[in-house]
Amino acid sequence: MTNPDGAGHDPMRDMLLHFSCEQWARKLAASRADLFSAAESAAFEAHKENCSRCQAVEQQYRMVDATLYDLLFDDYIALPVYKPALPWWLRVRHYLREAWSLVRRSSILIRYGVAFVLQAGGIALLALLLFLVICQSYSRVPLQIPISPLVLFALAITCILLGQQGQRESFKFSHSGGSGSQPDLHIVRPRWSQSGNCTSSTSITWNDSALLPSREGEERERRILRTSPLLPSPRLRTLREKWVVGITLSLLVAICVASLGWLPRFASPSNTDSGETAPTGAPVGISVNGSTVFDTDRMDGDLKRQAASMVAANNMQGAKALWNQALTLDSNDAEVLIYQENQRVLESFHPYFTLVVGTIFAQQHIGGARDILQGAYVAQKEYNDAMIGQPHSTLLRLMIAASDVDTMSPWTTAKEVVQAAQKDHSIVGVIGWSTSTSTDYALPIFTAAHLPMISATASGDELSGMSPYFFRVAPTDAQQAQVAARYVTDTLHSHRIALFTDPQDGYSNSLATAFKSSLLHDDPGVVTNTYTYVKGDPSTIDFQMSHVLQQQPDLIYFAGYVSDASTVLKHLAVCKNQSNCLLVMGGDGLYVQGDYSTEDFKNYDRLIFTAFAFQAQEQLQHPQFFKDYALYYDPNNLYRPGTYGYTSSDADAILSYDATHVFLQASQQILAHPQSKLTPQAIQQTLRHIQVDGVSGQISFDQNGNPVHKGIVILKGSENGKTLFVQAGS
Repeated sequence: MTNPDGAGHDPMRDMLLHFSCEQWARKLAASRADLFSAAESAAFEAHKENCSRCQAVEQQYRMVDATLYDLLFDDYIALPVYKPALPWWLRVRHYLREAWSLVRRSSILIRYGVAFVLQAGGIALLALLLFLVICQSYSRVPLQIPISPLVLFALAITCILLGQQGQRESFKFSHSGGSGSQPDLHIVRPRWSQSGNCTSSTSITWNDSALLPSREGEERERRILRTSPLLPSPRLRTLREKWVVGITLSLLVAICVASLGWLPRFASPSNTDSGETAPTGAPVGISVNGSTVFDTDRMDGDLKRQAASMVAANNMQGAKALWNQALTLDSNDAEVLIYQENQRVLESFHPYFTLVVGTIFAQQHIGGARDILQGAYVAQKEYNDAMIGQPHSTLLRLMIAASDVDTMSPWTTAKEVVQAAQKDHSIVGVIGWSTSTSTDYALPIFTAAHLPMISATASGDELSGMSPYFFRVAPTDAQQAQVAARYVTDTLHSHRIALFTDPQDGYSNSLATAFKSSLLHDDPGVVTNTYTYVKGDPSTIDFQMSHVLQQQPDLIYFAGYVSDASTVLKHLAVCKNQSNCLLVMGGDGLYVQGDYSTEDFKNYDRLIFTAFAFQAQEQLQHPQFFKDYALYYDPNNLYRPGTYGYTSSDADAILSYDATHVFLQASQQILAHPQSKLTPQAIQQTLRHIQVDGVSGQISFDQNGNPVHKGIVILKGSENGKTLFVQAGS
């Protein structure tokens, strides 16, 4: 047994304790205390109670284990160090990186915004194309498209595809850290915190390394981009892409469906875009001084062309001499008389206002065109003769506006009139057009320009209420169809009727539809067989007539104009028993005497038609018009009484006179107030409440611009070409 030394230490005990400590140290170096067996743990706990060194060693190993654990499972290492100061160049680099990150985020938002605008623009272009296709297919307003529809379609699809690709790139760019390459290395500010793992002193939580990517910065940028109001979530982005694709496909289908009625019109150059006959080559344009002439297919045609050349050369004396020669040769040429009267107005130095007379000089409507000019000239001449001797009076000047039978020329001529009105403020109204279809196409142009329009002869039902600037002195097709249907059932007692119509012509379709509806209303047992033809194409009527005659109808109702009805009359065989003759009935379009030829009058006695005026009925109440008519168009008494166009007028001339007379009455009401100005708007407001005693009857307009309580007559042809009064209707 050893003895303790002077200090009370037992050398042997100290040596054994030291040896035991070395053994436990090696044990702790090889294995953690938590992994000891139960016996080893009990022995170590007993030894540790008497050994402060082993307690310290165990504490050190536990600290090392905790540090290693943090190193392996945490991005940050807690070190008991003080806050380091970054060098200035690292701080500058950090600030530059932050600025570049802001620019990059802004570029992503801009990319997305541009992509969205491209998509919206593409869809808008498709919607515009659909609108244009619908207008061209089903509207009666022809549109001039400054860009090819195919180019517009390609541009729309390109915008949508670019927008889709741009959105995908924007999201890809934002979720990849700003580019497709590896993310940049960032220098970020260290985060300082209080660490309690080992010590209570202040320590820094430092990023793994200044050279490793800053995942915190990238996550912050992605979070900012994801929560941006311009960049939706991936789910919303998917829904938006589906909506864009759905809307695009829907518009494409709608365009394809609407194009079914539009594209064939471009494939057939012989047809216009409403089924009208192709342009006949009739002159188109406007003329107020005779520099352009339209009605040249007559005896004085060459003289009128020579006079036009004189006007163009500013040789008015020579032009007036040629006009006089033309009138000596052909006294009822109202075109020459209008140019002559316009020149008298200019030379009088009186103020004047201008009315535009719109009509069609195609051969199939030439009689109606001449009637329209004749009626307007009589009203102009009467008015100017009465006013020219009065001081400070305002005279009337007429401008002639001509179009062809197609649908585009009334539109282009109306545009010319509007352009002239913008330069010449004396233009205050329009008389015309002579047909329902041409009126239908020209009216929107005048409405947009706020020019009031009074049609003398357009009776199509579709014109009712079409514009607050449209008025007419002729009753509607529905009104004359009712009169005709009542006459057919009550007087003719017809039960099997062959109905001819051109569905593509506004007047023919309107009249046929109204007649059939009124006929079935009056007599539900009547049988109507409908036959279609093409206006201006006699072969289509020839083809149908062979079948019509085999069916042996009681009556043929022809909804159309003289030029086509003449073809029907030529197919009628000579009838010896007048009581059983097959008759042809029609509307006011058949009462244009100037369109009948001598050959047509062979079966003129088989024709019955409704009309809006008749000289024999109106002459007693308004003798002055018929007296002046004969005076102006037969000044030398060369023609016998009752000669149409010289001493006798038909309905179109009377209605044209009334339309012009209504404008004159409105202008006089306005000019009666010294403070009032004669403007198109003032005339339009006056026309809404005007009442005029016209040759064709009392004229006032309802809210749709239609005449109120205008009379309708039924006329019949005779063997000698005369027109006889049958009865009046209402």
